Amino acid sequence: MAVPNAECKSFATWRGVSAHRSRQRVVEASRPSFVSKHNIYVPAELREVLQPKAPEPEPKPEPQAAPYTGSSSFSADNVQVAIAAVQSSDKSVWRDATTAIRKALSKASNPPIQVVVASGVLPRLVELAGARGQDDPALQLEAAWSLCNVASGTSDECAAVVAAGAVPAVLPHLQSPRADLREQAAWLLGNIAGDGLAMRDKCLAEGLLPPLLAALRDETQAKPQQQLAWCMSNVLRWKPRPDKVVRDALPVLLAMAARADPHEDTLTDAALGRAAEITDRPKAPKSIVSAAVKLLASLPSGGELATAAVIDTGVLAAGFKRILRDSEVEPHISEVLFALSNIVATKALSYQAKAVADAGLIPLVVDGIRQQVKARPRREAAHTLANLTMFPPYARMLWEAGAVDALVDFLTQPQLMSLEKGSISKADSTAAEAAMEGLIGLAQEGKALASSSSSSTGVCEGVGEGEGGGAVSQNPVLEVFARVRAYERLQEAREAGQLPRSAFRKLEKLLLEFPPPPSS
Repeated sequence: MAVPNAECKSFATWRGVSAHRSRQRVVEASRPSFVSKHNIYVPAELREVLQPKAPEPEPKPEPQAAPYTGSSSFSADNVQVAIAAVQSSDKSVWRDATTAIRKALSKASNPPIQVVVASGVLPRLVELAGARGQDDPALQLEAAWSLCNVASGTSDECAAVVAAGAVPAVLPHLQSPRADLREQAAWLLGNIAGDGLAMRDKCLAEGLLPPLLAALRDETQAKPQQQLAWCMSNVLRWKPRPDKVVRDALPVLLAMAARADPHEDTLTDAALGRAAEITDRPKAPKSIVSAAVKLLASLPSGGELATAAVIDTGVLAAGFKRILRDSEVEPHISEVLFALSNIVATKALSYQAKAVADAGLIPLVVDGIRQQVKARPRREAAHTLANLTMFPPYARMLWEAGAVDALVDFLTQPQLMSLEKGSISKADSTAAEAAMEGLIGLAQEGKALASSSSSSTGVCEGVGEGEGGGAVSQNPVLEVFARVRAYERLQEAREAGQLPRSAFRKLEKLLLEFPPPPSS
């Protein structure tokens, strides 16, 4: 991932269990609040009356920063001078001194993180990153950057940043008009949420989720968007993941995926892995599964990189297969079939069709026509089967799984298509045309297979019933056509006015290239 801030440390390495901050308790010796003399019994209701009251403590004056009388020139090589200046009351040196601290913490080798933590300057940096620096956005940026680099250190150092109040101080910056400040706030919060489960939960308790989701919805610039997605990925990284967080986050990530570059590593990390996992959870809340399926189904229409990202999650053989095999939720089935139709939509990308076949999904796609009664899953299945006919290695798998019979069913059962003003809907009409193309494609693959088989055995083919030559019996797909009465059913549907008009011309092509035998 590109590093937005050239001098900032790289993202924190993921740590397992965060170290706990220890607190020492001082137990002072004390005597009873009331000591009776001569063993005289004093009723309980009188004890408070007789108890001498301790004097009220005088309020302590708030500590005042010492006037700064040192140099007004600061260097990353002398961080102590810069720390003293930041802690002073001289506002004129705050920005330059904070910049020096940031540069010191950005060193590639041995940054003085522990020195800065031990100095006690973190609360002041939090103030400057927040409301106290509101008149100087450049100062806010330098302070947030410094805190970000401290949070990228050990778990104890990250916890020190949180203890200083960094999370609520920088949350408003997620909606800052300055892109660099939005980016830096997201980076700081991402470092904290990425430290581990405890810090993630601390961020959520401090109110991180609503402003983070709002920022993800609104962000239009690439660098802040990248950091926001990375921050969200860290929120979703740690188990257990609160259902509410996942439910609220996935629709936002879906919208973000629609407008962002889908091959961004951060987007993939933030959404796809979590979404793929959710689709394979039979007992996950329906609303969460719906958001996850929509996210995964939307990306394959965005090009090769987006499609590859979905395939790489392993969702085809896991969540998608589970949904097609076991789910009774029609919208989930429709979304999965829509995704598959796009995954196998490009002939040049045969590895994508191979991924679908290797996942064992072809018979389940055929069942999408046979078993579904709603229009949308049937037409998405028809598109998927038609697209798969472009890939010769999987043609036999298609006709052996029953794709011919299923496509003919789709074309000759208009009562199972959706209607618009009494006519077959445009979507179903388009699917019908695709289904007819699929039948032609299967017949062509059968012919090619027969020709290849004859050549390899040295058999000389004569011209048979098919226009392209070769005996009809040698084309295994035409044998399937005969077995399922494909020609008869298609012609009956056409004569009855039930075959969608979009399929008429394709049927003529089928009959021309592969005419039925005289007995049909």
